[in-house]
Amino acid sequence: MQQKATLPEDLLMKYIKGELTAEDRLRLNDWLGQDEQNRVLFEYITSDKNLQQELQLFRSSNPEALRAKLAAEWPAAKAGRIRRLPGWMYMAAASVLIAVGGYMVIIRKHATSTTSNPQPVAVVHDAAPGKYKAKLTLSNGSVVYLDSASNKIIGQQGNIALKNKNGQLIYETNTPLRGEARLETVYNTLSTAKGETYATILSDGSKVWLNSESSVRYPVAFDGDVRKVEITGEAYFEVAPSVAALANGQKGKRSFVVNAPGLEVEVLGTHFDVNSYSDEDVSKTTLLEGKVRVHSTGNSSETILQPNEQAQINKQTNDVRKITGVDGDAAVAWRFGYFQFNNDDLHGVMRQLERWYDVQIAYQGTVPQHKFLGKIPRNMNLSQVLDLLQAQGIKFKLEGKKIIVSS
Repeated sequence: MQQKATLPEDLLMKYIKGELTAEDRLRLNDWLGQDEQNRVLFEYITSDKNLQQELQLFRSSNPEALRAKLAAEWPAAKAGRIRRLPGWMYMAAASVLIAVGGYMVIIRKHATSTTSNPQPVAVVHDAAPGKYKAKLTLSNGSVVYLDSASNKIIGQQGNIALKNKNGQLIYETNTPLRGEARLETVYNTLSTAKGETYATILSDGSKVWLNSESSVRYPVAFDGDVRKVEITGEAYFEVAPSVAALANGQKGKRSFVVNAPGLEVEVLGTHFDVNSYSDEDVSKTTLLEGKVRVHSTGNSSETILQPNEQAQINKQTNDVRKITGVDGDAAVAWRFGYFQFNNDDLHGVMRQLERWYDVQIAYQGTVPQHKFLGKIPRNMNLSQVLDLLQAQGIKFKLEGKKIIVSS
């Protein structure tokens, strides 16, 4: 007789919050493979539609209604796929969904809520979340507009083929013909506007993800012993190790250098995020894996980062400050589809919303000095995000491309 598997509530929570480790994934996959009911339960809990419905029930402060809804809907929704679930599964699923709702609502931490039952945000015209879109400017000045729906071969530059597939621009190196003349280094630029995000795989295999209102300029094919790219805004890198022929005839590792306004980051092969938006007071480089050197081009100060460390460059003084023990995953939450706030003030939160939803922010009266902590999916409509944020007595009014913030 097969032993009943205990529902791994901790793993489901980590999955929903995007915090699974490699070991966690093995445990979760083992649990999913033990029983068909486990897989169906997992799919039900993690579907976007159900999560948002359960969140609304949680916000109504009626957890019993959540349990009743789950118990009533489950057998009908899964009719023909599984037998009736035992009570322990109902209760476990309900507790996970309630906890998820609580996690998302806890963004109002660090201030005393002045409104126990806040009214929904006043909406004139809602704003949809951003999309996988970008503009590719080729070395000859021509422009190609990209999106996740158009999977196609864009063209050929030298021995590099350009392909657009599933929201990624891919550079693939073809074997050059014998005797083919070597082309001079040419540069392309991939850029996103507000409300857009995109990714590219460079010719050396390195991967770059662009946040909204960002760009990366790079050579179509890397030459020499240093690979250099330039960015604006925010980009997450997974740099592929590479080797090159040295002057003494030996082979050595080719470094990868990222230039952004006021800073330079040098790596050999690693995962890191560079946030250098012009409207932020500091530029941040956060390391997730490997080792990087962060150099301030303003005064030549620099620091070496280890995983879960962050270099901050003050744009007024150009000084480099190293922060240890940071949450590296939080710094790249945008890459995995989340806003994540770690004691962010209201202005910082609104700047993130402004970029992703392509809206303008207007403040009326005194701006509340609240700090925000927590995570929200970026695939929600703007009004839904504002509903979560205004639980502290902050008021929002959404008028098409404009958010009016008042106390």
